[in-house]
Amino acid sequence: MSEPTASRAFSLRDLATAIGWWALVLPVVAAGLWLASTFSPTEPWWPDRMLLDWLADHRTPELDRLFAALTWAGSLYVLGPLAGLILLTLLWRGRGCDGLLLALALGVAALASSVLKDVVARLRPGLFPPLIPMPGDGSFPSGHATHVTAFAVALIFLAHRREWSGQAVLAVGLTLIIVAVGASRMYLQVHYPTDVFAGIALGLAWVLGLERLTPGIGAGSKPAGVAQS
Repeated sequence: MSEPTASRAFSLRDLATAIGWWALVLPVVAAGLWLASTFSPTEPWWPDRMLLDWLADHRTPELDRLFAALTWAGSLYVLGPLAGLILLTLLWRGRGCDGLLLALALGVAALASSVLKDVVARLRPGLFPPLIPMPGDGSFPSGHATHVTAFAVALIFLAHRREWSGQAVLAVGLTLIIVAVGASRMYLQVHYPTDVFAGIALGLAWVLGLERLTPGIGAGSKPAGVAQS
């Protein structure tokens, strides 16, 4: 039998690592502020325009329907109830710390993206007609990209901590979902590419930092001194 799981002591190295990951967000936010103040919805930064132009040129009815469906994978209307169901399952199995990591990952990421939208106040793209109703909030960062990244990375951490045999397949599948959601936001013309990349960076940096600063919640809580009988 194995001994109870023990939490690794928090160290200055953990703090430095967490700060390092969170620092990934700062250049992205700074770039968003610069882009929002320098470029207009009809004359965006040239990489943003080039990719949105290319996506608009390759529209088809089939891709329209596909991306309109895929984009829901990053919506809180889907991820919120799903996270709640997983949280209840984890609590029922006595894995409250795992549930807390998932709840903090998605909840704080969603709040952070919402606050940044209000602070940056970047207007949505105006190059082509959007394929879904245009959201009324700011464009930077992409909330869908932030949500799905935070949710997916938290699940990857939980699978790794429990040493689940299918964790590699799960990681690949969740990464593909992140890419699909990000691509859908650009294809549907509701976000600039820089919005999507910022959302992914925000979600990733937050969960990586959270994992390092919470040794009793994240991957830092590996079994200590496991003995076999």
